[in-house]
Amino acid sequence: EKLRLVAEVFKKDPGIGMVQHFMREVDINDNPIKAVFEPRKEYYCLDDYLAGKTSFTGTSGLAFRKKYLEKIMPIPEELFYCADEYLYNIIFYSEIYSLNIILGMKKNHGNNWFANTLGDTKRLENHVKVRKVILEKIKEEVTKRDIRIADTNIYLLTELAKEEIILYSATGRRIKGLRKLLEFISKKGFSMRYIKMYISLIIAIISASLYCKLYVLYSKLIV
Repeated sequence: EKLRLVAEVFKKDPGIGMVQHFMREVDINDNPIKAVFEPRKEYYCLDDYLAGKTSFTGTSGLAFRKKYLEKIMPIPEELFYCADEYLYNIIFYSEIYSLNIILGMKKNHGNNWFANTLGDTKRLENHVKVRKVILEKIKEEVTKRDIRIADTNIYLLTELAKEEIILYSATGRRIKGLRKLLEFISKKGFSMRYIKMYISLIIAIISASLYCKLYVLYSKLIV
């Protein structure tokens, strides 16, 4: 079923470089992990990405058209994981199509991958490291198009800043985390889009472990 649906999408539109679908996460015992699947826009274009209005699936839920995928190859050697986030750069060369249905399962060795990452300093350090590599590649792509990355709302800018602040707090560098937050606020301002994030990051600066506990609680409440 998955192969048929994905092939049909590629066949009907040659401008599509990537097709994605939802993945049902399961735990180590194959029990479904509760999750909310917000419907995605059918077509994503570069403007959506620059505006921070995209949502993507992990590697197992992605399929690519070769001629567009080749434009972003090879994957940087430094990306020992999180390669899927690099592959999203295909949006600089083609549109992305979203199938708003679950067409696969992904095993998660922890009930909340994101919270587990935040609670493990070494894992968080590695995540920040690889995301910085990806961000440099994104900067190269926007520069080719005479776009200032600071003028965009690319999701990785926000996610990376968030993780760096939490990492600073978790490793006892709270002042550095506060400076990073103030720097981010100076760039993004006090729009409603960011207020809740600012409040949560102030909590993270005070206590990274408290932030993780509250994140897990919030995750349970919204599913």
